[in-house]
Amino acid sequence: RACASEITEQIQDDVVPSDSEQCPEPSNDPSKSVDEPSQTFIDHNNYLDSVASSSNTPIIDRMKQAYSTLCTVRKANEMSLLNHKVLHDQLKIGEMVLIPSKYSMLIPTSQMFLCAVMDFARFSFADFRKLSNEDLHSIVRRNFQLIQSLDGSYRAHHHFPNDDTVMVTYMSFVNEDSLNNFFDDCPHHINKSFAIEQFRTNIKRTTNISKSQFLKTKPTVDEFIALFGLSIWND
Repeated sequence: RACASEITEQIQDDVVPSDSEQCPEPSNDPSKSVDEPSQTFIDHNNYLDSVASSSNTPIIDRMKQAYSTLCTVRKANEMSLLNHKVLHDQLKIGEMVLIPSKYSMLIPTSQMFLCAVMDFARFSFADFRKLSNEDLHSIVRRNFQLIQSLDGSYRAHHHFPNDDTVMVTYMSFVNEDSLNNFFDDCPHHINKSFAIEQFRTNIKRTTNISKSQFLKTKPTVDEFIALFGLSIWND
């Protein structure tokens, strides 16, 4: 707990400016970066961003680098699940196209995400690198549902801000139109009608509530990354 408290304070110091720091005065000089649009979203496209050799927010910058790497791994993993033609069509246009999700995608993508979050934790925090694999696995697995909810809500707010569509994996979604088809490939012993209603209820109760919070607060990239990092330390 003491370790988590120290990390929380360090992350807050990275995100929240101290009282001694003053906001820059507005400038009419178009060359000033303060007049340029700020980055509002982070995903696999940030993987090749240059990292400053010196920084006033080293923990946040390290987490952003790790998170973008995590997104790149998730993208590659999920694209590998596509059929041959769809995969190569997306590779040719150089874009990741969001697709309706399938039940069969949940387990392999969740397992990969869990592995990637463990690597994110090791890369971002020295204290996690000191843990045994068993202890790290226990911590990440205990908080994994929170991590998934936070990340999915963040992406859903970005990709589908004006409707009830939710992100189920990194590149796949579910909404009212696709919900019935989502369970087409589920095991035969599952009551499909009951599962659909339960899924619909869970979306309304949890995911959309979280998504609405992103709509209200509109966190910056640094703020989201801080939340993502702290979700691993949740106790």
